[in-house]
Amino acid sequence: MKSTAIIAVLGLAAAAFAAPAAAQTTRGGYLGFNVGQSKFNFSGCSSPCDDKGRDYKLFGGFQFNRYAALEVGYSDMGKTTFGASRLKATAWELSGVGTWGVPMGAGGMGLSLLGRLGLYNGEVTAETPSTGATLKHGTTDLTYGVGIQADLSRILSARAEWQRFSKMGGGGLGTKADIDTLTVGALWRF
Repeated sequence: MKSTAIIAVLGLAAAAFAAPAAAQTTRGGYLGFNVGQSKFNFSGCSSPCDDKGRDYKLFGGFQFNRYAALEVGYSDMGKTTFGASRLKATAWELSGVGTWGVPMGAGGMGLSLLGRLGLYNGEVTAETPSTGATLKHGTTDLTYGVGIQADLSRILSARAEWQRFSKMGGGGLGTKADIDTLTVGALWRF
């Protein structure tokens, strides 16, 4: 009887210490939305040139543990002016996201650095209004980025992130270039 009581007390004590550690391990799905600015790094533009556009990104993912997640997203990188043409870019992506940070208090609050590495499938469209010509070219290549994430609660986080889509364009467009995005947004865990 005495040994059963000791085992029960030790079991309860282990559960009490394990519960906060388990609460710090964020695991499960999430959805999010980022907004910001894109920069089309195409060279050789004759005037007028406007290499910046508005970027919108919808994403969702699954957090395996505090350090690793798999994320899928869709980015609309907006429109820019490249001489007589208007460029538009969009991309679907699949990325691994690594986070490193420290919980800052009760309620799931914390601050983390994040890194991203993945693949995208994107399309750049060039439209020339004066001639009515439209050229499109799809590309699959690497995407990567870095950022910071603030966990505001167990279900809500804010993010700021820089991301690069490598070597978009080519084909009939004649040139490839990187497109960079700088965004802020929020994600909701479920």
